[in-house]
Amino acid sequence: MNRYIQELCQQAVERDSNKLAEEIALLLEGVIVTAQVSQQPATDKVAKRAAALLIEKRNR
Repeated sequence: MNRYIQELCQQAVERDSNKLAEEIALLLEGVIVTAQVSQQPATDKVAKRAAALLIEKRNR
């Protein structure tokens, strides 16, 4: 999974793609755990917004 995330991040940003991949992977793990523990399926929408902000930050 990490390799796939790294490949996507390399396509999405020009700089710091490895750092972005680490952040996205941690976000993904967190959303999975949060969804399971809290039984709140909408956590994916929050994670999607957070990921978009991380990508936007790298593209500035």
